[in-house]
Amino acid sequence: MEKTTLWTRFGVPTKVPRRRTCATGTRASAGSGKRIAYGKRTKWNGTAKGTVPARRGGVVRVNPSTALAVSQQETLFAIVLLAETLYARSNAERDDPAKPSLPATLVSCAGLLGSVALIYPANEDTAPIGFGVGFFATALVIYNAIQRLNKTKPNPSEWPGPRAWPITVLVVSVLVLFILFQGLTNA
Repeated sequence: MEKTTLWTRFGVPTKVPRRRTCATGTRASAGSGKRIAYGKRTKWNGTAKGTVPARRGGVVRVNPSTALAVSQQETLFAIVLLAETLYARSNAERDDPAKPSLPATLVSCAGLLGSVALIYPANEDTAPIGFGVGFFATALVIYNAIQRLNKTKPNPSEWPGPRAWPITVLVVSVLVLFILFQGLTNA
């Protein structure tokens, strides 16, 4: 039964509108995710249509496929980083100041593999910590690559030159940092 109480809108008497209901006939509350029909338009309660709902309670849910992809890429990066360090150290002279630091590389690889151990189970509690550990380990790799690049003397007669590997490590490290950032934002 409709209410027949009159009220005015812009001076014109109209009927009091009924409550808007969902397609199921139940009332939609804020944040319920139910649709309310307004003529030809549709409004989603809680969030605007096409936007991502806010995280509730600070819980970060990690998509298992994202966790797997980030873990694989970090593991491969750690292996390549360790292999490049061992290869560069074996070909460098003893007194070369630009040879990579083995202890710093081992710490970085341990941090990356520790990050993988925290991210891969796609656990809500450990994944953000794993992403943070991966950030710090990758930042250490970037710092060491910049230090190595500054200590390397350019040689114009040699191509691609002695600075090619430090620059390659630097570029790949920045890409891994982006991967970690994207993994955290897609979580």
